[in-house]
Amino acid sequence: MRIKHITFSVVIISWLCLGLFVFFAAAESPVRGEQEDTCGTLIAKSMHKEATAGLFANATNRAGSLRRESAAVIDTLLDTLSAQTGGFCQKPCVPANNARVILSTVPRIVKKDYAEKDYCAKLLARTSDEPLRYKDRTFKSREKLQEWVSEFSQGEGKDGKDLYRRCDKSCSPRYEYVITETKDGRFSVSAEVVCGHARDKSDNMYAVKGSLLQTCTLP
Repeated sequence: MRIKHITFSVVIISWLCLGLFVFFAAAESPVRGEQEDTCGTLIAKSMHKEATAGLFANATNRAGSLRRESAAVIDTLLDTLSAQTGGFCQKPCVPANNARVILSTVPRIVKKDYAEKDYCAKLLARTSDEPLRYKDRTFKSREKLQEWVSEFSQGEGKDGKDLYRRCDKSCSPRYEYVITETKDGRFSVSAEVVCGHARDKSDNMYAVKGSLLQTCTLP
């Protein structure tokens, strides 16, 4: 009797284990016809430069100026985008949308003590939660796109003047641009700006970072 009882117990435990295995396997496996999308967003290319915000250097578009280096990053990433007509995704993934260029320019060093520090700190907190946005500006050429970026960052043109009115006093803007190429060959740019502490003009340098992003999905 003891042997039969042990054998019966072993059978019951085996069936329970098998049932649990089937349950967890079913829970973890995708439904037939579906496949887990693990494609995500990839960085096709990234760049990092440093550039001066000096007025003379930017007015003359000198090498090393913020104007010149920002344009160089945009050109390089758009060239990379143009050369890869099928997108950057690896099979079986396919592009979910157009690849986009991300450009950010941020002061390298900010002041620690200055008269308007409290004001800029409040503006920094507010615009970190809700950046100043300038959306979907469209241009026929790279040159016009870069001209807008340059003017905007120097407080020129309609958008630049509006930005400097909203990001005022000695507070320094931190820029992020999202650039895409449209189907008709135009260029679209949206900018988000966080107003931070005053930059240290004894350094007067900006970190310029660019990346080419592609979001991928399953076909």
